[in-house]
Amino acid sequence: MSLRKPAALRPGDRVAIVAPSSPFEPENLERGAAWLKRNGFDPVWDERCLSRHRYLAGEDAARAKALSDAILRDDVRGIFCARGGYGAARLLQHLDAFTLKPHCKVFVGFSDVTTLHQYFMERCGWVTFHGPMVATRWAGEGFDEETAVSLLGAVTSADAPPPISGGKTLHGGRAQGPLVGGNLSLICTSIGTSHEVNTDGTLLLLEDVHEAPYRVDRMLTHLRQAGKLSGVRGIIVGEMLDCAAEGFTVNDVIADCLADVGVPVVTDFPISHGKPNYTVALGLPHDLDADAGILTPLESGVV
Repeated sequence: MSLRKPAALRPGDRVAIVAPSSPFEPENLERGAAWLKRNGFDPVWDERCLSRHRYLAGEDAARAKALSDAILRDDVRGIFCARGGYGAARLLQHLDAFTLKPHCKVFVGFSDVTTLHQYFMERCGWVTFHGPMVATRWAGEGFDEETAVSLLGAVTSADAPPPISGGKTLHGGRAQGPLVGGNLSLICTSIGTSHEVNTDGTLLLLEDVHEAPYRVDRMLTHLRQAGKLSGVRGIIVGEMLDCAAEGFTVNDVIADCLADVGVPVVTDFPISHGKPNYTVALGLPHDLDADAGILTPLESGVV
């Protein structure tokens, strides 16, 4: 599939903050917006993003409408998700891909936003960005320098981003392919739906947080049994933050589950819920050097 890249963000561009998933503290939104403003953007948001409905940032139709409105606004050049949590999948029945497709813009988020990344890739043909969100407690405390530099570079520069290092070799080797994936839980729950991830010929990114190792085992086993690991060229596993167990580690489980995949694999890669959290363009070709623990983007995600 040939994907469309959004226009690079420029100083002074208006960017919208949207809340497709769980609610958040208003002060974190204000701090995140202040960070965007300090870095040259004009952040705006709809008051609907401060709503709460049970464990969601408002009713489904309202969250979907706010997201669609931001995409369709002529004066908005980019969209940053407030936080993850849960709820993005509930928006899909309220989105109209035919209407949204011509309005490709920078779209940034991760974790629960994995569902929207996959939807925009498969249904709209967009390149989107797996990167940090702006109304989390972490963002409210301030992005670390590596995270900030990576995010800003990815959405403002038409030059290919620099290599990302820090992965630990599980299986050595080198591979190239378009980068897909994101949150392991969301990738698993997409199987059997219209936004199911296509992993054939790709580098597959997997990350998660607060998952017991046996659940990580269950999800990786499910991916294998669904055929999602048989066609991959390489696998990048994030830090899997707070997925601890007594007497063994989550990496022990990952090593067991991926023992015979036959492709390069790195673990503990800094694209996850930890610090730093590098921004990467989904759907575009990358080079994985698993021996060195380096992922190199081969082109920019913006034009």
